[in-house]
Amino acid sequence: MKSSRKYLLGIVLIVFSALALANAVGQIMPATIFDSFPCSNEHFRNADVSSDTRMVYCISLLPLKAISGIGVYAYDTTNQDQIVVRELNLKREGQTLYVNNHALNVGEVYKKVLWKPSINPWLIFTTRFSIKHIEIELAESPTSTNMLYVGGDVHEGWLPNPLGLVILGCGIWLYKQGKRERKQIAI
Repeated sequence: MKSSRKYLLGIVLIVFSALALANAVGQIMPATIFDSFPCSNEHFRNADVSSDTRMVYCISLLPLKAISGIGVYAYDTTNQDQIVVRELNLKREGQTLYVNNHALNVGEVYKKVLWKPSINPWLIFTTRFSIKHIEIELAESPTSTNMLYVGGDVHEGWLPNPLGLVILGCGIWLYKQGKRERKQIAI
């Protein structure tokens, strides 16, 4: 590779890395303060249940750059013992809840973080799950003892990606190598 190519490629990588870093900073800045919590006990008490309802679930979503508070990741009832809700597999065996094949008794929590690549080399997209097998007392409903209640939160966010630093480092190295070779050619 000619020295001028290394020099120019180094400059291109440094500029690309700097622009991507500026974009990353803009992406991770919080947009709002969240003020609503859609999956409260009231949602479970007001759920449309029937005598054959097996599970009631309400999972809040704290999305990236939300405009007006927390959203709902999933909210519904089912008369089946197993359902798939996006990345979550919810299964019931007796009074035990299985979330993605992890058994939960009443009061226990399933926690999981999923990482996904991002277009920006400085960031990794994350989805953090915190799913709980909860107990709701509904004295007025005789069918409530046969139901499982699933609550929780899903938080979307960012983690730093070392790829951005690698690209910046390669750019600086190529720039220095190209500059050194240019000086040697000039002499």
